[in-house]
Amino acid sequence: MTDVLIKLPDETAAFLASEVARGAAPNVDDYVANLVQQQQRRMRERDHLEKLILEGINSGPGREWTPAVMNEIREKVLARRKQKATGC
Repeated sequence: MTDVLIKLPDETAAFLASEVARGAAPNVDDYVANLVQQQQRRMRERDHLEKLILEGINSGPGREWTPAVMNEIREKVLARRKQKATGC
């Protein structure tokens, strides 16, 4: 691991200390590391969503969103989930 020294306003440091005191993390280091990991996860999820949106945009013209189309999509999603669950 690498040590990182950061300077924080007193109010922010007090907030971190109160979060640790209430049991949000065992110590300030773990609390900050958890925040960074959460941000990294959010960025990966955002990147993934952007990729999916672009795929949708580039997939050609859309079609009307009807109950029949929704059912078709629902069936495809359920089939994929079942396939993943059974490992086929």
